[in-house]
Amino acid sequence: MKWILYVMLFSTPAATVTNNAEKSCLKHQDVKEIEQILVCRPKFEAKRIWSLQATSQFEYKEFESCVRTQDQLMADTNVASTMTMRTWCFCEAANQDCPPDDLAYRLANTYRDCERKGILDCRANATAATTKYNEEQAKKGRPQGGPTPAPFDPTPPPPLGRNSSSIRLYPPP
Repeated sequence: MKWILYVMLFSTPAATVTNNAEKSCLKHQDVKEIEQILVCRPKFEAKRIWSLQATSQFEYKEFESCVRTQDQLMADTNVASTMTMRTWCFCEAANQDCPPDDLAYRLANTYRDCERKGILDCRANATAATTKYNEEQAKKGRPQGGPTPAPFDPTPPPPLGRNSSSIRLYPPP
């Protein structure tokens, strides 16, 4: 399985930023502030006209690398009022190894939570998020009402994956 970070870079003409909320937004430049950036930056960008300047792509073995690279790029470039980007992570795999969309979004949020807390190795958190997702999916498969079929196997099934998928990282959905 491989993950491709696809980046579209945009620019806008220079203008003086006078709005206090916009000035405050542009001061966020640490990846630990990614949640604030993801909230305030789209509001800042909505008031400008943007032109596509370039596209780029990076290939990774892990989804975490795709998300963390995007978030670091976002934090590093947030101070630039004349530049923005749109980003996606695309999964390509055989044997239906790509996660379903809702699991991918949950994992992206897990990785961002690790970034906010300064956790470098997020594998345990991602495993816990995946296990919880699988357990929720297993419960959805149980009949509603009536007795629980006996015996009920509490082992969650693997998520139903795909051979390809995508997740939009910025702007957040």
